[in-house]
Amino acid sequence: MGTAANYLKMLRLFPAYHSGKSLKANLSGSGCLIMITRKYCMGRKPIRVGSVLTAASWMLALLCISCGPADYRRFLQESPKYYAKLASECDSLLARGPVTGSPATRLFAQQSDSLPPGIRDLKPTHIEIAESSVLLSVGSYFIIWHESDQNHGLWVMVAYQEGHSRQVYSRKKPL
Repeated sequence: MGTAANYLKMLRLFPAYHSGKSLKANLSGSGCLIMITRKYCMGRKPIRVGSVLTAASWMLALLCISCGPADYRRFLQESPKYYAKLASECDSLLARGPVTGSPATRLFAQQSDSLPPGIRDLKPTHIEIAESSVLLSVGSYFIIWHESDQNHGLWVMVAYQEGHSRQVYSRKKPL
């Protein structure tokens, strides 16, 4: 397409830019606001929409991966008071002893009022109670309340999601 054709195209698309001057004079005064061809852009290259969208998509994906699902992020933002209450409720489950019985019995116990209210509110899909640990499977993550291997008497609550874990609470319990 020649220069005259570009000029006519420019007039049809943006008639307000024609003021009797040449197209090149109009464009040079505006800092190249309109880019139809590189010839009139004074060395500036147009930004490709596809590359911008690709970069934005990668950044969004990295942000989502690093933050994890919403339910996990919400749990990580709870207060120390909330974690202390949840730890006490896990202790009450530990006092009952390890869970035995058929899966149907365990499912009934999980859905009934036999669970402490804070644990029931989490709506765990799976609960394991052992001698010195409680594991709650909640949506896309796990909550584990257990005695520390390095420091006996220290109990820790860890939130774990695949590839990421964080200790959210700890407290000393008498031996």
